[in-house]
Amino acid sequence: MRKLTYTFLLYCLCVSLYAQYSIQDTDGVLNKKEAASLEQIIAYQLEFYNKVLPESSIKPTDVRLNIYSNYSAYLMYQKEQMKTTLHRSMGFYSSKNKEAVVCKDKHEKEFLSTCYHELSHFFVNTYFGSVPIWLNEGIAVYFGNMKPGKSVNHQVVKTYILRVKTMIDLRDIDLNDFLSWNRNKFYERSFSHESYGYALGYSIVQYLMQKDEKSVVSLIREIKNGKDSKEAIDIVYEGGFSSFEKDFMEYINKY
Repeated sequence: MRKLTYTFLLYCLCVSLYAQYSIQDTDGVLNKKEAASLEQIIAYQLEFYNKVLPESSIKPTDVRLNIYSNYSAYLMYQKEQMKTTLHRSMGFYSSKNKEAVVCKDKHEKEFLSTCYHELSHFFVNTYFGSVPIWLNEGIAVYFGNMKPGKSVNHQVVKTYILRVKTMIDLRDIDLNDFLSWNRNKFYERSFSHESYGYALGYSIVQYLMQKDEKSVVSLIREIKNGKDSKEAIDIVYEGGFSSFEKDFMEYINKY
């Protein structure tokens, strides 16, 4: 009887979650705690991204997340959506269906973080057009490391911050050039140079978010309206790009 009651409560929670957001969990892999955490982070991201376009708010029912429990089925769906398979990735954004897709198999320990990460891609890619890859991935890593609880807080990815500090020490960093990287260069350098692009993109976003979250909202808005990354930073950051570059380097060097 107790087991039946628990199952019923879990069912009610999932129904509530799915009614509020468009979440496909065909195999019922979300447990009660995961469902609650996911709902809290979705609400947090939804509130953040709605600040970019307050005049045309994104509704909770617009949020689309598709969860797979079988890795083979996940890869088949990925190939159908992307015409390729990314074997090292447990999540992706489908531009075809405009949805975040994740896999939770028995070996996946970072399932929720992957959900948070891919949901950020969902919001950015669906509603804000061609956002520079450094910002798209940087903010996805940022949101991927949010921790739910009494309040939602960010857990700093120190390995990425320290990676950027090493870049600075080795003089292996050119922010002006980095902000203009295309997807191919970003991913090539990230996979061949110890997560270079992810580390630097995330560190820029983390610096701006801890300094003033509104600046990131304004940055996305300026880019959506046609500015490139440097032009947008010149507009939203006090002192412009040169001040940002100096302040960012000083911030990283404190670690």
